[in-house]
Amino acid sequence: MIKTDELVQYLNSYLKISEIPDVSKNGLQVQGKDEIVKIAFAVDACMDTFVEAVAQGAQMLIVHHGIFWNEIELLVGYHYKRIKFLLEKELNLYAVHLPLDVHPEVGNNVQLAKMLNLKVVGPFGEYQGVTIGIEAHPQQPVDVNLLTRKIQQSLNTAVRLDDFGPPEVERIGIITGGGASL
Repeated sequence: MIKTDELVQYLNSYLKISEIPDVSKNGLQVQGKDEIVKIAFAVDACMDTFVEAVAQGAQMLIVHHGIFWNEIELLVGYHYKRIKFLLEKELNLYAVHLPLDVHPEVGNNVQLAKMLNLKVVGPFGEYQGVTIGIEAHPQQPVDVNLLTRKIQQSLNTAVRLDDFGPPEVERIGIITGGGASL
C-alpha cells in the first residue's frame, strides 16, 4: 500500500512531467482515495475504462490520454458523467502523455524499438525544444516491406507505407503518437 500523494510525487519525478511541454495536463487529473493498493492502466480515459478499473479493485487508473488538455472543458454531458463517476468511486486518475512517449526506459518510443528488436542509438525529432523521438537501428539492413509487416503484426493494426527511398533501411526514426504531424 502507498499513499496517493507519495505515488504521484514519484510518478511526476520519474516521468519528468514538468520538463516536457505538452497539451495534456499531465499528472493527477482527478483525486480519489488517499491510499493505493492496486493500479489499473489504459490508453484512454473513457467510461468503460473507469468501470473496469473499479471492477478490478483499483484505486488509481493511469492513462496515456487523460480528460484534461489545454482547453477548458465544461462539466456537461459525457465529460460530466466521467468526472462524476471518478469522484463518486474515489478513483484517482493520473494521465501521462508526451512524457510517457519519450521516457528513455518505459516510454512508448523505446518499447516499440524493443518490440521490433531495434537498437536505440540516439535522439530523433524535436518538439518545442525537447527531443521526442529516438533513432534506432536493426541488427542488419531490413527490407522495408518486411519491416512494415512486422510492425503490423506486432501492433495488430494497419500500417501505411509511403514507399520511397531504398528498399532496405538501416536507420529508423521513431516518434510515437502524432509524430507524423511534426
